[in-house]
Amino acid sequence: MENCRDWDPRFNPESQRTSLAKVWLKFPGLSLEYWTEENLLTMAKAFGKPIQVDNTTIAMEFGFFASVLVEVDFSKKIPDRVWVGEGGDDIENGFWQDAVIPKLPKKNSHYKIVGHLVSECREKLKEVVKENKDVIAADDTIKEEKEKIEEKQRNLLI
Repeated sequence: MENCRDWDPRFNPESQRTSLAKVWLKFPGLSLEYWTEENLLTMAKAFGKPIQVDNTTIAMEFGFFASVLVEVDFSKKIPDRVWVGEGGDDIENGFWQDAVIPKLPKKNSHYKIVGHLVSECREKLKEVVKENKDVIAADDTIKEEKEKIEEKQRNLLI
């Protein structure tokens, strides 16, 4: 089985960092003549590592879109279309096919990993708390200096 390791009793899922996720990629409106396993797996390579074509797609049971399971690296830019045809993007030799990932995994854009959002990230929260403590400390110093100046001004008036 792909991406599996031997059992380790010290395994800690919190310490795992990956930008890879397996997702279903859909090609909406793709003409049925392109619904061969070879064609779809080739098209899916533009998005990552193709794993398998959906059984419903292979059987052509549902004709609105073709689906392919793909391992995608979400640390990289993911295209929203793929060129289908010969050579360059000359419209006489092929066409651009739209692609959609309907269920995106949670992605932490700060650390470029999948599994949780930035808003759920403990590491980022620690950074924000530390930054806020620094700001609060600076604010306290400014307040103290301001109070000292005001005290000196009051003493001058007496």
